[in-house]
Amino acid sequence: MAVYGRGFWGAFTGHKSTTDAWGRYQDGQFLRTDMRPMGFQFGSVEFIGSDDAYLISGVDGLLVTQYAPADYMDTVNPIGQKFYASQEPQPHNKGVDLESQSNPLSICSRPRAIIKLGRA
Repeated sequence: MAVYGRGFWGAFTGHKSTTDAWGRYQDGQFLRTDMRPMGFQFGSVEFIGSDDAYLISGVDGLLVTQYAPADYMDTVNPIGQKFYASQEPQPHNKGVDLESQSNPLSICSRPRAIIKLGRA
């Protein structure tokens, strides 16, 4: 998978090898399903909002998300869950206050597996 920004995307989609591949792809378009909702795709490349480009290898467990426990007294020390919710009665039994939270920490377990690309 690769992600890149507008400047890199423009250079990539305007490159001769990409336009040639797109032309060959278009030649057989009628044989495939309707791809319009997906937009232009080439080799599983996705657009991001910066001018940088990165190649992300398909290493299992490369991008990992773990969850921290909520900041409630009854959630001290256990393994974190994706979501927590808490309710508390309002004074004079006039309703219930609700709160929810999630505390994700996403990390790249092998940073060298993500390669920054440059424009030629």
